[in-house]
Amino acid sequence: MGTGNTIPKLAALDSNTLDATSQGGPGSAVFKAGLEATRDGVVICDARLPDMPLIFVNAAFERMTGYSREQILGQNCRFLQVDDHDQTGIEKIRQALKNQRDCLVTIRNYRQNGELFHNELSLSPVFGSDNQLTHYVGIQKDVTSRVAREILLRERGAELQVLNKQLQRLASIDPLTGLQNRRMFNLTLNREWRRAMRKQGVLSLYMIDIDKFKELNDSLGHAIGDACLRTFGAALTRVFCRATDYVVRFGGDEFVVLSVGISSAEAVAQGERVLRTVRDLEFAGSDLNVTASIGLCTVTAHTDVNEQDLLAAADTALYRAKNAGRNRLDSMEISTPDDAR
Repeated sequence: MGTGNTIPKLAALDSNTLDATSQGGPGSAVFKAGLEATRDGVVICDARLPDMPLIFVNAAFERMTGYSREQILGQNCRFLQVDDHDQTGIEKIRQALKNQRDCLVTIRNYRQNGELFHNELSLSPVFGSDNQLTHYVGIQKDVTSRVAREILLRERGAELQVLNKQLQRLASIDPLTGLQNRRMFNLTLNREWRRAMRKQGVLSLYMIDIDKFKELNDSLGHAIGDACLRTFGAALTRVFCRATDYVVRFGGDEFVVLSVGISSAEAVAQGERVLRTVRDLEFAGSDLNVTASIGLCTVTAHTDVNEQDLLAAADTALYRAKNAGRNRLDSMEISTPDDAR
């Protein structure tokens, strides 16, 4: 099986030379000296014999594995995997042998002392003058350090992904209430506005304040104030519980809700439900009576207005609700050129 960068077949090697090398024949001295001098492990196996036994290993291979040539000549090289044969690289080797092709793989091998090492094996077939397969030559590198670095990089990459997700969450979530924060809301509003523009969809925006929260916070302390904010935020999520409802802590005691695809009448009904829910809230460890003021604007997205107009209208409606005595909802429409006609 090929491996991207094709390894040239060792056609220049003569099978007689390989045989002479393994047997120490007189014509093999220079060839054998070259194999012994290389820093990489070199093995030759005889493909004509059953189980393709090793007929030559060089000194670098002996140093790499801890085995002497006397111990391993005549064996198949698979003994280096011990019982660790379930490897992708091993299957690639089997396919290469089956198809009489070269291959380049990294596999797990074990030294004589049992120590694991990672072995990059370049395996090439050798053919005789009659184009019949006679031998395989394996060039082996100990790449244990490289594999360890790659594993470490993958682990660090996975850790960085987890950290990035955590940072993204921290950047988008209010830590006190667990709701979306203002930064995330701006992105959500922009996305939903563009989507509504494509489909002439309806968006309802609520600006919601806890009435007289500063006085409550100053008189009862920040712990009670924080508990109030958490309980208030949780109550909003119970009222606005659809996948297309976005509940946001906008800042301080101000909350925003973006609700997609409901009519003006439905939006008002939801706002009134919020007022009733807030009045019925109970706060652990206190006798607080909390109310809220709500500004609401519902609009069908079109080119005459934008999302900032929606925000400004809801904010104006909230201001009117507060000036009218709080504990109420005020809704406002956005005037457009079509309305003037």
